[in-house]
Amino acid sequence: MVAQHGNQLEFSMGKPEESFTVILGSIISCDPAIIRRSTVVLKATSEKWPGENLAIEISWPGSG
Repeated sequence: MVAQHGNQLEFSMGKPEESFTVILGSIISCDPAIIRRSTVVLKATSEKWPGENLAIEISWPGSG
C-alpha cells in the first residue's frame, strides 16, 4: 500500500468554497481481517488545516 503515499483525495461538500483536498501519507493501520469489510488508516495533510496532523480512514465492503 505504499503506492497510496502522495495520492490526493478530493472532498466535494456541495459548495465549491467548502471543498478540500487531502494528501495521503504513510499507513497507520491496515486490517483486512475485519468481518465484511477492509479498513486502512493513513496519515494525511490538507491545505484546509495547515500544520495539522490528520488521519484518514478508508473502508470498503467485502465481495462476499
